[in-house]
Order: sequence, then structure tokens, then C-alpha cells
Amino acid sequence: MKTKILIAIVIALGIFLIWYLTPRQYTATLDGVYYQLDKEEVIENVKLHFEGKLQNV
Repeated sequence: MKTKILIAIVIALGIFLIWYLTPRQYTATLDGVYYQLDKEEVIENVKLHFEGKLQNV
């Protein structure tokens, strides 16, 4: 009985580690504004685009 539980834990841990360490594609586009601290108005609208891989190290 203990060996079956131990085997199940080892398999679950292995699956979790594979899922956690596999790099993921990441793409995001964010809207923002560009401004100066001494002026109250927005100077221009900007769009940031991120594209790459996220990897847990």
C-alpha cells in the first residue's frame, strides 16, 4: 500500500516538474501614456508589445 502511494507521488511530482519547467510562449500588447512629471497633460499615447518565452529557472 505504501509503495503505491509513493509511486503515485513520484509520478505526480514528475508531471508537475515537466509542466513547471517547460517554456511558454508569451505575447501581450499593453496601452499606456507618455508624460512628464512637471506637466499635467498626456504627451502621447503609446502601445507596448511583448513577444517571447517565459521560463522558470
